[in-house]
Amino acid sequence: MDGWIYLVLLFGIFIGLVLFFTKNKKEPAEQQTLQMMQSFANELVAENQRITQTMMEINKQTSVKIVEIQKTLQQLEYRITQLEERAWKEQNVSNSSSEEDQQVRDILHLRNRYKEVFDLYYKGLSIEEISKKLGYGKGELELILQLSGKR
Repeated sequence: MDGWIYLVLLFGIFIGLVLFFTKNKKEPAEQQTLQMMQSFANELVAENQRITQTMMEINKQTSVKIVEIQKTLQQLEYRITQLEERAWKEQNVSNSSSEEDQQVRDILHLRNRYKEVFDLYYKGLSIEEISKKLGYGKGELELILQLSGKR
């Protein structure tokens, strides 16, 4: 039985020594890992600062370009406004005579199309009588006469 105790003690000492040496070997590896992580973190911080600086420069350049584009846009809008005003003035000069001509043409077209209505109206017939005679509605006849300027 004493042999078993020695064997167990010897086995325990062996396990203790193995653990002791492996623990001592792990510390340099852990320290090396820690140093690698710190250097990696330092590299990340430096890279982040470079990226931040680059982004600030890009932001400044973009701001300058935006201001230039806004000035150009304002100039173009002003020019468009001037051109629209000129076109509107020219159109109003030509449209005033065109509108009068168009109204005359519309009235003549209306009178040609509804010649019978106007003939009966000029003869003195009332809207009700014209409506019965030609089969038009009273509202329709009133509209025709209003559009022609007779009512």
